[in-house]
Amino acid sequence: MCIIIINKIKTIEENIMKVKLDKYQEKAVYATEEKLLVVAAPGSGKTTVIINRVDYLVNKLAVNPANIIVITFTRAAA
Repeated sequence: MCIIIINKIKTIEENIMKVKLDKYQEKAVYATEEKLLVVAAPGSGKTTVIINRVDYLVNKLAVNPANIIVITFTRAAA
């Protein structure tokens, strides 16, 4: 499992969904590990990373959407 901590917002280039990602977000979206945990502060772009990662997996790597699970958790949900 790969753990990526997103802690800065600084745009580098556009990704496949035409949303600018910083280098930490890009690392999470294009990670080659099969399992990925993203830990980040509020407002750092976690939802953007999740949306773009699923889009990348399905449209660029041809992963079957039925084989993808996304789980999110917030303290408010606890």
